[in-house]
Amino acid sequence: MRRFGMLTVVLFVVIFCLGQVSLADGFFGFGKGERGSGDPATEERDLESFSEIRLEGSADLSIAVGGEQSVTVTTDDNLLDNIVTEVTRRGILVISSEGSYRTRLGVQIEITVPHLEELRISGSGDVEIEDLAEEQFEIRISGSGDVAMEGEIGSLEISINGSGNVDFDGTAQEIDVSVSGSGDVDLRGEAVEMEITINGSGDVDARRMITQRVEVDLSGSGDVRVHATDYFDGASYGSGDIDVYGDPEDFTRYEDGSGDIRKR
Repeated sequence: MRRFGMLTVVLFVVIFCLGQVSLADGFFGFGKGERGSGDPATEERDLESFSEIRLEGSADLSIAVGGEQSVTVTTDDNLLDNIVTEVTRRGILVISSEGSYRTRLGVQIEITVPHLEELRISGSGDVEIEDLAEEQFEIRISGSGDVAMEGEIGSLEISINGSGNVDFDGTAQEIDVSVSGSGDVDLRGEAVEMEITINGSGDVDARRMITQRVEVDLSGSGDVRVHATDYFDGASYGSGDIDVYGDPEDFTRYEDGSGDIRKR
């Protein structure tokens, strides 16, 4: 048993040192594959029209909504062919990777699209969205990617099953937030109605999202902060706390766990 323990320690040290070498060389990722040259190159992709985006790999996206469609990819010049951008018959832009590679510069993709209805992230890329103005927009994160966006939306739906975070600054008629992972949600602006459901450990901070009507269902360990001006209905079955700002006249709460629901 003692010999087995020593072998485990030695193996851990070897793996750690290999990882440090990779980071010192300026590469992202581990394993074999083509190494990035370190020389940047940008390529514009000629694609069919799309209104939804799925990020399945590791890339940072910068999205501007409302202009003429364009997609440009920037990374090491010898790795451009490894970054796959293709549009399905349903009008979904799928961003993925091909083959094994290690980039020095990371992958940055700039996207301009007339309309954007849905974003799904199953990878680890970060996304920034500007000038979002849609009747309906949906975000689904099952990976570790983060989303920061601003705009005016009729109905906004946010679903997090992974560790990714969402930051929204803007206005909406309806906001529906569902967190079953460890990701956090930060909301700022104004809304008419908001519904929050938490089954995981992620937190929702909506103190600066001034909302008329708010409903919260909390059965996990995450904490919730909301600002309700007219109506609040909250239930806590877990260990997370719910803090309610705005002093709503119609206030209903139900507690069946160790968490508290408090007016602030």
